[in-house]
Amino acid sequence: MILSIQETHLTNSKQITRNWQNYEHIYEIITTDAHEEDRFSGILIFINKIFEVVEKEEIVKGRALKVKVINKVTLESFIIFSIYGRATGTDKQKSDFYKLIFQKLMVWMKMKN
Repeated sequence: MILSIQETHLTNSKQITRNWQNYEHIYEIITTDAHEEDRFSGILIFINKIFEVVEKEEIVKGRALKVKVINKVTLESFIIFSIYGRATGTDKQKSDFYKLIFQKLMVWMKMKN
């Protein structure tokens, strides 16, 4: 199982509630934290440990995260892409955010082929 939670408002991994940390033996917990300029952002992803995390990239702090995993049993790999979109900010900021995401997706798709 993979669970992605957006808008965590967490500014560091020490703020993850103990109830969630109790599952660290089953799940790897990956975060991209909220920050001063965007305090409502933040992403948490719980990845079952049947998967090995081989790569992670924070595309936009607190807003977009890419994680590549490999299934330890089947050796199949895939990419998890978690986006917490921008509802606030100027039209330019929102447009720039989505342009960056789209550009990254195009690069990854070319690399895969």
